[in-house]
Amino acid sequence: MRKEREILYYENYFIDFFMSLEDGAKKKISYVLDMLKTQERLNKNFVKMIRDGVYELRASHNGNVYRAFFIFDDGNIVMLFNGF
Repeated sequence: MRKEREILYYENYFIDFFMSLEDGAKKKISYVLDMLKTQERLNKNFVKMIRDGVYELRASHNGNVYRAFFIFDDGNIVMLFNGF
C-alpha cells in the first residue's frame, strides 16, 4: 500500500490565501488537497505540471478557478508555496 503524501507549507503564503476564501472555495480546495495526499495520479483538471518540477494545483468553485504552486520533495512530500 502506498504511503500518504505529507503536505507542507512554505511560510504562511498558502495559509493566508486559504483563510481569505469563502467556505465553499475552502471545501473544494481541501477536497483537491485530500486527493493529492492519497491518489497516485490526478486528473489534469486538478494538477498541471508547469516546468522544472513545479506544479499547479487547481480547484474551481462558483466560476472561479483557484490555483496554488507546489513541488514534490522526495516523492511523498508536497510543498505548497502560494495561492491565487
